[in-house]
Amino acid sequence: MRITINSIAISSIVIAIILFVAATIWMSAVITEPSGDSIEAHEVRVKYLTFKLDVYKTITIGFLVAILGLLIPNILPEAKYKFELLKEGRRIYSKAKTGIDYFRFELADLNRLSARAHIHEIHEHKHIADEYDIPNWEGIYRKPYGVYKTIMAYLDLVENTESPWDTLTFEERRSKLLELHEHIENERNKYKQ
Repeated sequence: MRITINSIAISSIVIAIILFVAATIWMSAVITEPSGDSIEAHEVRVKYLTFKLDVYKTITIGFLVAILGLLIPNILPEAKYKFELLKEGRRIYSKAKTGIDYFRFELADLNRLSARAHIHEIHEHKHIADEYDIPNWEGIYRKPYGVYKTIMAYLDLVENTESPWDTLTFEERRSKLLELHEHIENERNKYKQ
């Protein structure tokens, strides 16, 4: 028989209720509440009520400890897993976003094959970042130039310039990259307005 968290929680609740009822019956039947109007009777009544409160507190604390003892070992690993997943997702997201942001600087130094490989690597990071469901990931690159279209625009520039990419000087590549970057930013700004 497999014991589940729900069955343990329900058992704890049932036991706590039984203990409350048993303690109430026991205190009502066995220990009678003192009566009288004298100061001593009031002091005894205060002690009686304090004892009654302590019994209920003990049952409540026992119940809470049982529930916490049940929940903590099950919640902590899940919380740690979610934290690690978020941490890994942000690391991948950072690689993808930074890679895209620096295309205009890095691609100028690379020949066509190396530039394609670099764009491909950033594109892979983009797909992995998509899997982590990072908030505002697509919102950073607004339409009409979303993340995918931005990556493809840089790939298209490397693949389809008037002169082959490898024949361009560093300054010519840099100029084309900056021109594309400005075009993309202008298109994004139009969309934001």
